[in-house]
Amino acid sequence: MKRPSLSNISGSSAFTLIELMAVMTIIGLLVAMTVPLFSSVSEANSISAGSQIVVDQVSQARQMAAARNVPIEVRFVLQPSRLPGNPASYSNVYNAVQLWRTDPAGGASQPAAKLVPLPNGIVIAVGSTAPYLSPPLASTATPAPLSGTLSFGGTSLNYVGFEIRPAGLIPTMLDQGLGNSYVSIVPLRYSTKTSNDLKGTTRSVSNFALVQINPFTASARIYQP
Repeated sequence: MKRPSLSNISGSSAFTLIELMAVMTIIGLLVAMTVPLFSSVSEANSISAGSQIVVDQVSQARQMAAARNVPIEVRFVLQPSRLPGNPASYSNVYNAVQLWRTDPAGGASQPAAKLVPLPNGIVIAVGSTAPYLSPPLASTATPAPLSGTLSFGGTSLNYVGFEIRPAGLIPTMLDQGLGNSYVSIVPLRYSTKTSNDLKGTTRSVSNFALVQINPFTASARIYQP
């Protein structure tokens, strides 16, 4: 019986150039399909983490207000140094949270806790012209929210926010009603100044979270699609 030669065996088991190109094309397609999925999951996890930070800070403020019998301010702070590119290209976004204690004697408020940043790329969007924005924090809200500047590391930072009374009441949210007393957390990419930004209605925000805050008890819970 004649045995097959070594050259015949190696020739029949080797891949052709066309087969290799086909395999590489399939791998490329799989990678292209997988990367957006991982990116979306990662972004959703960051939104969840940012939402939890807001809930934790609101809960801590509620506890502080009750324990110290003084109003506690929840301030959403803008740190431009943590935004990519030109900070002027972003509008009505805040990327950190800090609690401040109101002076019962009428003096200036003082920090009650450290500044807590949100995950990179995640912000609190403020406004009132789209369902993904935070109505009680908008400049057009009635009554007006807390707003101003605070000093952090020698830098003046803008903020908006609300005050929690010792009994749990949030005066600036009471008139908004339970349905509109929320804070929205969205990816920063939705907040750039373009014709399709959050201030318009042509962009659909698929990745976001709402932290609904009860204006009578200052309890907070997360809604994330």
